[in-house]
Amino acid sequence: MNESLQTICGSIICIVQKESKVSEAECHQSGDDADDEEELEDDFMEMDDIRAVENGAFQSKSQLVSGREVDFYDQIAKKRITIIGPFLFTDSWWEIEANINSKTKKVKDVPKYRIKKTWDILMISQYVQKLMTSENQQPFQSIIDVIVRVSKKDDESRKIFLTVEQVLELPQSLKQMVCKTDQEFSAVELFSQYSSRSDHTKLIKRATDYPRLFWTLPSILPKKAFSILTHNFNLKPQKEKREMSNNGPNFEALSEAVEKTPWEFAFSYVLHRKYNVSGCEARLNDLKRSGVFLKLDKVMQDNLTVYDKLKTYCRRNGHTFIHCPGKKNLTRLVQHKCKDRGKTQMFLCRDTVRAARCEPRHNTSTSKDLPSLYLWRYWDAEKKVAKYMKQIITGEDRSHDGMYLPKLDAEDWEERKLLPNVSSEELDRKLSPDDISEEPEILLTAPTGKAASLLGKKCDLSSHTIHSVIYSHMVWKKTVKYEYSEAKWKFASTEMLVVDECSMVAVTIIARLLEILLKDSRLCKVVLVGDIRQLPSIEPGNFFEDTFKIAEEQGLGVDLKTNHRVDEGGKSIV
Repeated sequence: MNESLQTICGSIICIVQKESKVSEAECHQSGDDADDEEELEDDFMEMDDIRAVENGAFQSKSQLVSGREVDFYDQIAKKRITIIGPFLFTDSWWEIEANINSKTKKVKDVPKYRIKKTWDILMISQYVQKLMTSENQQPFQSIIDVIVRVSKKDDESRKIFLTVEQVLELPQSLKQMVCKTDQEFSAVELFSQYSSRSDHTKLIKRATDYPRLFWTLPSILPKKAFSILTHNFNLKPQKEKREMSNNGPNFEALSEAVEKTPWEFAFSYVLHRKYNVSGCEARLNDLKRSGVFLKLDKVMQDNLTVYDKLKTYCRRNGHTFIHCPGKKNLTRLVQHKCKDRGKTQMFLCRDTVRAARCEPRHNTSTSKDLPSLYLWRYWDAEKKVAKYMKQIITGEDRSHDGMYLPKLDAEDWEERKLLPNVSSEELDRKLSPDDISEEPEILLTAPTGKAASLLGKKCDLSSHTIHSVIYSHMVWKKTVKYEYSEAKWKFASTEMLVVDECSMVAVTIIARLLEILLKDSRLCKVVLVGDIRQLPSIEPGNFFEDTFKIAEEQGLGVDLKTNHRVDEGGKSIV
């Protein structure tokens, strides 16, 4: 269905309804594009990203932008209209450009923003009021009175105009003025404090210093833009001698990338390594909606399209890879006609991009090794799980030398003796006497709060979600690194890990959990509990089922045959 589109440019007068019944997806829907791409979860972090955050790097956070109904003054048509759209910024000092459906008045795609160069007294008053969080209106009025006096204008006329640079300099300018009363002096001090840490001030400064980045970023990273743009990059360590590296996004480099290499925003590894932005990557549809995609050459468009289709395929089918039968090119399987399939595959597998990984994988049905194309982060996680499980089972030295071990295939495990068929007594003898106490410290975990709570009650022990354990490690590492703390991690004494509802746990999560426990605890035993007949994890990969089948063949897995959920009378006991 053809849409009659209208371009509007102006500012929001007021918010009619904060949470419109129209969803974000409906506001963004753009014809065929809405059906081409499945809405993938973009709030993920690579294991390298997590390590970087522990060392002080910046972690972007998602902020859902729901549809809002607003009154909008259109400078092009010179009239006031009511529209609905996912507006990230709604204050009067933002000039907004968007395309709307002329009939439904719904915003198509994502609005773009720039800062107004000149502010009148009404905008200045609104800005001051946003900063003065106190419910007492007296400090707010005192600040306005001082601003009027500084501007040497008649208080009654209110015809005051300041440039955006002058607005940003207001805290310093007001401090240099002689306040008439103690009340004015206190108000100026409060204004200076609030201004230095306010997100509004940070956004205005970013829009002033990096206008092109501010114009583009909300379109290509709509859920992450606010977190990135409001990050306080002036944070310093408590000790002057300790350097705090990589503690914020490189805005200057990001602004240059928007102009020259916008494709880099589609790859999380590039954003992390080059620009110190962790936990995000632009989706293909967002790049198309913003107009960035059309500005790229055909080869780069093919690269991004194939990568997106590979992610969609893995998400929909629960796989971490795609097999390539025969000698066909792997990129042919994603059903996209590339200008040069070989170059596209090579680009995605570059060590500087790390979007995909081409490697042979054993196919049990054909008993042959077939070339396969992996999503890099899942390939990396599976290799590390194999490595960590070997360390635990064999009791070998826990060296973190980055060595990758073979995939979790039964043939590989048997051939290289990664899972030796030994008794628990023999395994215990492989470990030093200090590794296992008479009553080992047990860490009970589960993927959800409800499952963790139930597990703790049944075992009469404390229990935790897996994510809370990982997050506590991140906080602990930051504390130790930047506060010179000698505090011990709360799970450092863990000797046995129990993971319940393991079928729901993603391979990336279990890889990170094993990594931190092997490195910073006394972990030497792992018990994985779950039901392989249940639905697998939301993320691609089927870690628990694959691990159990291999472990069972080696005598390390137990398949319960008795129903423990009900008693003899059929009454539920769980």
